Amino acid sequence: MTRSRTQLCATLTLLATSLVGQSATSQPRPKLELEEIGNWRMAGGTTFSMAFDPTGCILASGGEQGEILLWDWKKRKILRRYKKEQNWIGILRFSPDGKQLALMASGLRVLDPDSGRDLFSHTGGGLHGLAYDTKGKRLAYAAGNGTVTVLDTQTWKPLRSFQAHSRLPVRSLCFGPKDAVVFAGTDRGHIWRLDLASGEEIREETLASTPQGLALLPDGRWILTTSGGGTEFIPQDQLLERIDAKTGKVQAETWSKVWWLRYIGSDLVLAHDGQQLSLWDPRKLERIQVLYKGAISLARLSPDKKRLALTHGATLNVFRILR
Repeated sequence: MTRSRTQLCATLTLLATSLVGQSATSQPRPKLELEEIGNWRMAGGTTFSMAFDPTGCILASGGEQGEILLWDWKKRKILRRYKKEQNWIGILRFSPDGKQLALMASGLRVLDPDSGRDLFSHTGGGLHGLAYDTKGKRLAYAAGNGTVTVLDTQTWKPLRSFQAHSRLPVRSLCFGPKDAVVFAGTDRGHIWRLDLASGEEIREETLASTPQGLALLPDGRWILTTSGGGTEFIPQDQLLERIDAKTGKVQAETWSKVWWLRYIGSDLVLAHDGQQLSLWDPRKLERIQVLYKGAISLARLSPDKKRLALTHGATLNVFRILR
């Protein structure tokens, strides 16, 4: 009997050890990790906008003092200071080939990043709403009165224009599937779609509040939008929604204090809420991993999705994204 009990105890111990081992190995491994490359304080006061060039090696920044700076972030060196704006810089965008740098301050301004020469300018723009198409042939921008204009980036002639709102500004812009449409989110919670071929304007959906950010899924099926009060610097409760890019109908939504979001893969989204950076599942609209904890004012992803820049005030942190 004693030997039998001893054998039974040994068998149970072995089984328990095996189950614990299986449980430990069945835990999902982190999908992404961040490795800090460097951190430093940036010139120009509080940074309000940033953009990586296509190589991910150069970073443009704009701040409260209206300065526009071009950085070699690896060498922590300012490469160029551009002509100062009278207003603070609301948004910066590099063209896909890196030959243009567009910004919104007191109006739209497009620069040659190498020479600093103005390629195009237009007064009366807003501080939000600026997007290149995937080939850099067209640039969409929003004026402060709610007008969205699409420009040819070679001739700078308007191709299409529509009034997304009669008085209030557009908060976010993005090109849709195959660059065939432009989506615009207004202060009244409307999502507008402009068909670039026909010129047809469609008000797709009325959201709970202002859509502050729009991000198109790489395969063109869905758009994620975060809407609500606050700013990227002071996030408040936001409604994260997934919209069908073809029909414009809301498919799913969840409340979360998310301001900035970017697709990093077909099934992964990076998002920050001012206090942490997380990885989200765009299908389930669920947070699946916290990547960084700490105060965040801005987050920007390099075009190759291998580097991430985070700021808080005038402090910049650059990370390598490990998969």
